[in-house]
Amino acid sequence: MSTPHELTVGVETVLESRPSRPPFRVVFEDDGETGYLYALDDRQDENPMVDALHIYDAEDMSDPDAPSVLRFDWSEDEAAVALVLDDHAHAFIDFEASLAMCSSDFPPVEPPAFAQSHAWDEEAFKRRFPNLTSDWSRRLADRFTREQVDALSGAKLLVGLTYIGPDGEVARQLEFAGTIEQVGPDVVSVRRHDTAEVFTLPPAPEAFQPAEPGDYRLRSSGEVIVNPDFICTMSVQMADRGDE
Repeated sequence: MSTPHELTVGVETVLESRPSRPPFRVVFEDDGETGYLYALDDRQDENPMVDALHIYDAEDMSDPDAPSVLRFDWSEDEAAVALVLDDHAHAFIDFEASLAMCSSDFPPVEPPAFAQSHAWDEEAFKRRFPNLTSDWSRRLADRFTREQVDALSGAKLLVGLTYIGPDGEVARQLEFAGTIEQVGPDVVSVRRHDTAEVFTLPPAPEAFQPAEPGDYRLRSSGEVIVNPDFICTMSVQMADRGDE
């Protein structure tokens, strides 16, 4: 565990951390509006920065004037590091595995890039830091119980969405089946069986109900879904774009 630093969110701050030997290091910067973590590999002479991870927007913090405690925890082999803010890891970088992730999953990754995604991978994080608690898992626990996460993960899901227009009338309906790939604090990711694309749903536990065994026919396509594990039905209010 590294030396903790007292941090006041929204006050310009730059903190650097490097292990006992090169070439890896990280730099945290609060520019007064946002906090970012930068990953650097000094083997790259011209531009050592390999990635950047968004940690927070100062205006969105619950109590930005209250001092926070920030530290950098390095793995034993000094090839991975976690940024820990107020006892929860908000970012994780594994230089050897080319992983860079943060609780906010921002900014979007544009190839070619050091990491394929900035989305949080709790399993990869726990392999490196089994004794740390991530901000991602803390927020997930605020929405889903451990039993709900275990039951939904990998389950076959039947989805029915009703889109309501600005006039209050039904604009369209969407039905599909898919496999739940991840239950997260911000979205539930579902791999659609018809298009193979990932569709995200709001993390609303009450919307995911166990399905009775049997055959379910989709009205839109006539496809029959056999024995789904869960059913998710939601109404989605569409924005009025008339003023745009």
